[in-house]
Amino acid sequence: MKLLKNNRKEKNMRYKLILSFLGVILWILTINFISNLFIEDPWKSQALSAACGLLVGMSFWISISNSITKNMTQLVKSTTIISEGDLSQDIKVKSDDEIGELASAFQKMLLNLRNIVLQVKKSSHGVKITSDELYDSIKQMSNINDQVTLAVEKVVDAAETQSNLLAKDSMTLKGTSASIKRIASMAKTASSSAARAVKDSHDGKNAAQSAINQIQSVFSQIEKSILLIQALGNKINKISRILDIISDIARKTDLLSLNATVEASKAGEYGRGFGVVAEEIRNLTDESKASAKEISAMVEEIQAENLAVKNSIEEGVKGIKKGREMITMLINNFDRVVEEVTRLGGGFEEISIETQRQAMDSEKISQAFEELNKLAQKNSLAMKETAVAMKNQKAILDKVKSSSQNLMNTAKELNVAIEQFKISNE
Repeated sequence: MKLLKNNRKEKNMRYKLILSFLGVILWILTINFISNLFIEDPWKSQALSAACGLLVGMSFWISISNSITKNMTQLVKSTTIISEGDLSQDIKVKSDDEIGELASAFQKMLLNLRNIVLQVKKSSHGVKITSDELYDSIKQMSNINDQVTLAVEKVVDAAETQSNLLAKDSMTLKGTSASIKRIASMAKTASSSAARAVKDSHDGKNAAQSAINQIQSVFSQIEKSILLIQALGNKINKISRILDIISDIARKTDLLSLNATVEASKAGEYGRGFGVVAEEIRNLTDESKASAKEISAMVEEIQAENLAVKNSIEEGVKGIKKGREMITMLINNFDRVVEEVTRLGGGFEEISIETQRQAMDSEKISQAFEELNKLAQKNSLAMKETAVAMKNQKAILDKVKSSSQNLMNTAKELNVAIEQFKISNE
């Protein structure tokens, strides 16, 4: 039934032309017959028949032409409005012929384009909101990175100070050991040497206590750095989730622009403008997807750098804990030194024995301080490498920030392009 209906519509225009032609012929024959009855001159009769037939034929053709021209003019006017981006006006052409079928096809295309433009508008708005959130998150992450970099630089300075103090304490311990050896060889000066040893021991203890205080300060700064790095990691994970949302929106927008291109290609010449706009939307979507991929790659680099920094700081924490334990042990050893050196006044033999034992202890302490100094130097080098890594991470964040800015601009351009379409009368 539907096929018969379509065939009937396709033949309406043809039937009109055929019936008009037959009507003209019938009218000419009728006029010719009447004129032959009342006019004797055949030439006049033929001329009158021809003139009447010409007038009637012209009347029929003018009527049919006006009907076709009126519908075509209305259709061209509607399609011109659509080509200018106004999708709010319906195509109002009522006809049962081929022009009416063409108008119906254009109306269907118009409804499909309204739906597509509305969906693309919603998607582009979502892309803009997400890109704004991404830019704000990266900006916050960049500020956190600056704070972490500043904290690491302070840790580097503290580590260098600690290394200098340990080197100074090591030299002090070497001097103490030499003094104790001289006490063993010079029993007559045991009292004065013992007093000097006690003083030196107290100085060493104070220096060791100062070193512990410095280590505690460094440890506190590193703990703050770890908290900042963890916060940075959480921001990076949030950016990854936002990038997934952007990629999904870009994929949907790309599909919608492809559907718009297909619908525009079905419209032929009148849909060419929509095809160009749909292609521009698709290009903008491709740029959004490319920017999202670039940002995702940079985020992965940031995650790797962040993990390396965290591991480096954790290794530094282990070294500092070990150094703090060794200095605590040194303080305990200094307490024993003070106790033992005080007993030097009890006798030269005891002084000799005690000073020899203290000399051995001093050698061990000196070796321990040398090892601790080496650890402090390694820790200082690790913190410098951490500072360099944080600077590299800042450079990557700057690139990500620039890419997110480009993405935000692309989203704005997409919104501007889609706002050219009018889909309602409001």
